[in-house]
Amino acid sequence: AGDSNGNGIPDFTETSRSTNVLLQTSANQGSYLIECDPGVLCGLGASALKGNSGGAQLLPAEMSGSGIVADKRFIPVGGLFDFVVKNLSIPGQAVRVVIPQLAPIPAEAVYRKFQNGQWVTFVENTNNSLHSALGIAGYCPPPGASDWQTGLTPGNLCVQVTLEDGGPNDADISVNGAIADPGVVSRPLAEPPVVPPEVRVVGIKAKGSGGAMDEMWLLLLSGFLLMKRGSKKMAMLIVALLASMNGSASDLDKHYVRADIFQVKNEQSQSGFESALVEKNATAVLTNYDVSRAGAQLAAGYSWGSSVFSEIGYMDLGDVEVDVELPDTQSREAFTSDFHKYYPATANGITLTQIVNPRLTDKWNFSAEIGAFIWRQEYEFNTPQTVKKDGIDLLLGLRVEYAVCKAAGLGLSARRIQLDTEAVTLLGVSMRWFY
Repeated sequence: AGDSNGNGIPDFTETSRSTNVLLQTSANQGSYLIECDPGVLCGLGASALKGNSGGAQLLPAEMSGSGIVADKRFIPVGGLFDFVVKNLSIPGQAVRVVIPQLAPIPAEAVYRKFQNGQWVTFVENTNNSLHSALGIAGYCPPPGASDWQTGLTPGNLCVQVTLEDGGPNDADISVNGAIADPGVVSRPLAEPPVVPPEVRVVGIKAKGSGGAMDEMWLLLLSGFLLMKRGSKKMAMLIVALLASMNGSASDLDKHYVRADIFQVKNEQSQSGFESALVEKNATAVLTNYDVSRAGAQLAAGYSWGSSVFSEIGYMDLGDVEVDVELPDTQSREAFTSDFHKYYPATANGITLTQIVNPRLTDKWNFSAEIGAFIWRQEYEFNTPQTVKKDGIDLLLGLRVEYAVCKAAGLGLSARRIQLDTEAVTLLGVSMRWFY
């Protein structure tokens, strides 16, 4: 029952009496031996003395009763060994310890130590280092041999630990001629895949149309009606409005009405809107960009001769719809405030134009027009916001007309209007009646 070399292992379970060689388990007497520098004593640590391996190895089943808790961040691979190194000739000196591994060194390996009730990673510096060698199962080069290479090389079976008495890796944290080292080669615990939080997508639906111009529309219709019913005073008032550039007139037989239907085309395309989103670093995704639409105009005009006309009308450029989706982390109200200026332009309102209409033949005539579009527009979002704008912009147009009869003509027209920051082109057909 004696222990002649003082390493904590009874003599009857140990065939070797070398002080610098320590069994990992009593089952292996000639292999898997822990070897320290000559002249020092390698012995069992406090936890290993309580274990059942008969050597420095702590078996997994003994962890709970050994006082050493499981490492929550790393998985042990090559075996957990608890040993002490004593009888150092110089306090504070560094000692090399060779540990045959029970399994090859894994990728991303680290050497973990149990100190002060917690697991820490081995600290490497001038007097504390890790080396590895290929070796074979259970057999390793002696401490300090030329086979040792710096670091823990994956696939190698041998580890050499250099420990400093009282250094950062000495579990007793004292310069006392002894080193304690419960430690193990480990690999990082696989991190669970990072699953991004579910991002709820919210949509913004925008419908653009002209603003409320009902009072203008009613005024214009009233003028038409009164002119038809022969209310001369009111009719003269309407004619005076039309004559803003040409003085007054009294010949009501020269007035007419015209109806137009247009195909409306915006200058900005869908890709242009998407480019604006990218340029402004918006996280929105465009899902609908519907600007294909028809517009219409109803106008009343007066002829000041064979080729000069004045008109007043009401024109509606139709509705547009734009839908975008953005993460719920982004404010829909803030996005609306920032981006309504990039939505496709549309509007409705009053047109005031002056027309030059030279007759080419008895049936055909050509006209050019210049005037103003007094417009309003309104964007309704599925948010608490509504954006309204108004303005007056230049209107230019060309028309070719064919006289179906003395009182009526059919025409093809093209118009261009600059609405705020975007131009709109109108291509259409028209019908004009003189009365």
